Amino acid sequence: MSKKAILSLFLVAAGLLSSGCQSNDGPAPTSDRANHDDHHEHDHADGHPETLSEAIAEVERIGNTVLTAFSEGKPDDAHDQLHEIGHSIECLPELVAQSELPDDAKKSIAEATEKLMDAFGSLDDSLHGGDAVDLKTIKADVKQAIDSVRSKLELAE
Repeated sequence: MSKKAILSLFLVAAGLLSSGCQSNDGPAPTSDRANHDDHHEHDHADGHPETLSEAIAEVERIGNTVLTAFSEGKPDDAHDQLHEIGHSIECLPELVAQSELPDDAKKSIAEATEKLMDAFGSLDDSLHGGDAVDLKTIKADVKQAIDSVRSKLELAE
């Protein structure tokens, strides 16, 4: 499955699941993706983030785990976390829409969200037979996206 196809599926899932980000009533729904027959429900016992600050902290925490596993040559160890981070990133658009941030900040966060989906989507794709990834570039993209969101949140505080 191509990177664009996976990203499209993530974005469709984000739209379908956007109301699920505030719920912590059991496992979150998962997307039905080709080549992913072994995908299972994830337990979100801690619930989903309720603020943008919580969401970006969760993305950063899970992202560090994923990037460390890939850096250490153990990408399969990060498989579940890749799906978990997808769910965390999916929460960002809903939280941005609910915020009182100015439109330019909302647009910037939307662009950062897309960059995060692209980065982690390409890592996931590589686990399922896709193209090899440039980890250095992905790390830089993730850092830039997270820093961008944090800077917009700091301006709002």
